[in-house]
Amino acid sequence: MNENYLKTIQNRVIKLLKSGNETLCLSAQDNCSEMTRIIGCWILGDFSVINTYILKGENVMGIRNKCHDVLAVEEKNKFYLIDPTVWQFFKNKKNILLAKKNTMKECLKFTEKLYGGKWSISEVLDKNCSKNMKEWENIVRLNLCL
Repeated sequence: MNENYLKTIQNRVIKLLKSGNETLCLSAQDNCSEMTRIIGCWILGDFSVINTYILKGENVMGIRNKCHDVLAVEEKNKFYLIDPTVWQFFKNKKNILLAKKNTMKECLKFTEKLYGGKWSISEVLDKNCSKNMKEWENIVRLNLCL
């Protein structure tokens, strides 16, 4: 993965989120689970040797019972932490790429520091995830209409 590829993914995320009339920080609300899985599937479809993990945080941003999902993509012993709905917490953020790390332990420590709360691996995505893509996209679109 390189910066151009990540920029393309980010543009696709923005296009999907902006299908509603809300600002990006509002349209990103309550879509982290689906958007994280959607871009994980996009990436799995584009790369053959890659691992994707959903990291889940609980009690994030100091909010009791607030959960959040981010994507950790492992490629050639490097981890890319990606948050496709980062704008719900950081409205001026310019990039969905949060950080590049060397280990999963570093990823979890970084997310705990950035978002607060307790973080863990909640799911490992595989290439079969694409069968759920339409359902996740519909959930995002429905959330945008509320």
